[in-house]
Amino acid sequence: MDACHRLPAKKQQQRPIIVKFHDRATKANVCSKKKELRGTKFVIREDLTRTRHFLMVEAKKKYGNRSVWSNNVVSETWLDNAIPNESIHIQGYLVVRKDRVTRGGGVCIYIRESLRVVPLSCSTSIEQAWVGVEIGCTKLALGVFYKPPNFHYKLFCDYLEEQVTTVSMEYDMLICLGDININMCHTSTAPDKVYLLNMLESVGLTQVINSPTRCTNLLELSNQVY
Repeated sequence: MDACHRLPAKKQQQRPIIVKFHDRATKANVCSKKKELRGTKFVIREDLTRTRHFLMVEAKKKYGNRSVWSNNVVSETWLDNAIPNESIHIQGYLVVRKDRVTRGGGVCIYIRESLRVVPLSCSTSIEQAWVGVEIGCTKLALGVFYKPPNFHYKLFCDYLEEQVTTVSMEYDMLICLGDININMCHTSTAPDKVYLLNMLESVGLTQVINSPTRCTNLLELSNQVY
């Protein structure tokens, strides 16, 4: 591990320990052992933001512990045919990847193996990967995408709209994540921002990231259908 600290706690409570792991594989391996702590006073859980922790708690109340999951998506993976899945494997997770033919770029999704996951077909006009997941009676689609800085925003938005429209015909809920290289902190009249927001509204998606993700720029995109 890279770092380990004790956090403050309320009176008469044990102080929690927060750990930063050196790599994802080690983290996944430790988390996979948490069932062995049953019956003890120790628990292992992810360090989520306040908003994400609230969503996780509410989801567990509604769907149950076994139906609630976390996932990781990566944009600009820089993977190619020379790097097999075994080299990027994370214990307990299935990886779905779409590599760029040329240097750089690429996207991938890490999702728990215990879930019923179906890789979805998608256009190669933009860099994207999609999977379908069934949670109880709900069919959910998860997508990740990447727009290089030199890729025209109108073309990207049009291709993404086409993909979202196709997927939404078969799935009840969509979650879209990615790096779009569009500064959402620009003024309301910035053409790329306006075009993107209009596209999201037309397909029923809502932007949920509300703070800068890189310096003072809001470049990443996180949307879902409510």
